[in-house]
Amino acid sequence: MQEYYNMLNNKEQRDFIRMYPAWFKEFNRSNDAHLNFNKAFDAAKKDATPSRLVTVDKHLKTANLMIKLLKGFS
Repeated sequence: MQEYYNMLNNKEQRDFIRMYPAWFKEFNRSNDAHLNFNKAFDAAKKDATPSRLVTVDKHLKTANLMIKLLKGFS
């Protein structure tokens, strides 16, 4: 039960639980549901957060586009 309260005090985890309310049922059914929850939360967080390489690639593409646009105005 303590793990459940810790999750509710963590803003990211609390928001994840609110997005997927089926976890409330899991917590009520099993005391070990927090283990599965932590795995699911970490996987969802990893999928939602782009890697640094993806972010750098987006910035480089944007900079390349801006350079092409500036060359076109000259």
